[in-house]
Amino acid sequence: MTIEQKTLVMAGPLRWAVLTEGDRMTTFVFLVKVCYTVEGQGHVLFIQSDLTGGGEDDVFAVFTDNPRAAQYLRDEIFNYTVFAGPPGQGEPAPIVQAAFESFGEVPFDTMDKMEASDGTTFSLALSDYEHPVAYVRKVRENLKEVGAYARPSRYVLEINGVRPIGEPQAGPLEEAPPIAGDVQNLWYLDEGEETGPAS
Repeated sequence: MTIEQKTLVMAGPLRWAVLTEGDRMTTFVFLVKVCYTVEGQGHVLFIQSDLTGGGEDDVFAVFTDNPRAAQYLRDEIFNYTVFAGPPGQGEPAPIVQAAFESFGEVPFDTMDKMEASDGTTFSLALSDYEHPVAYVRKVRENLKEVGAYARPSRYVLEINGVRPIGEPQAGPLEEAPPIAGDVQNLWYLDEGEETGPAS
């Protein structure tokens, strides 16, 4: 049996939630519990939310207890998202210092909380997870993602003490559920790339 070796760029499970109203995404949050990057470990929480449906983002930021890891994830790993400020999509989301608490592990009940230095608060409770599903995804030409996620049957999301409007109807990617938590998640350089960060 052959064991393939790859260059790891990020390891750590994610939890995410996407809420939509009509055909408009009103809230997109994902928390990365970073076990490994070249910039160390920590928590990185991406939030874009129109909490009450006013048509503008009430919260748009990257919250973290490791700013270097947050900048690496925003600009190198998730540089295709709105948080990195791709051309024509505005400025990158600001990076804000925050403290985190987490309870439980997927596929058991989980609770994640955050309190930021700017006063922003966040909590996401996920429960009654279904059986985990494994996946492999090509992110871009030189980067792949492999992991296992489980869908919760119940969730409670609050940002600044408010439950955002919208329903979990569409995932962040076509094949992804709107709300889920990873058992584990690994991002690695694909064949032909030996060293260096993802770009």
